[in-house]
Amino acid sequence: MTRYINYAAIAMITIFLGACCTQPWNRFPQLKRPDTSYRTGHSHGYDLYIWECREGKRMVVYRHAGGMTCSEPVLETAPCGGQTPIEKKLAREEKRLVPDQQKWPD
Repeated sequence: MTRYINYAAIAMITIFLGACCTQPWNRFPQLKRPDTSYRTGHSHGYDLYIWECREGKRMVVYRHAGGMTCSEPVLETAPCGGQTPIEKKLAREEKRLVPDQQKWPD
């Protein structure tokens, strides 16, 4: 019986932690609406928010999400006109629109 209670506790903790994803705009509130954004994957993938040239550099905020989990948002920079490491990594991935609930707010 105790074993089942432990499994239930682990499942509840996993669900709770997965539901506590930091939104990129809360992690980087100084950034305003990006120039472009896209999502890769279907059941899991990356959400990318791109500023072409801000403060003299290209900025990309991204996070990976899938199922009930997601990573913390990350900020990468490159020279204006360049590509960040995450953009290079995802260059061949299919890109689609970020869902409305994940669009960067004004």
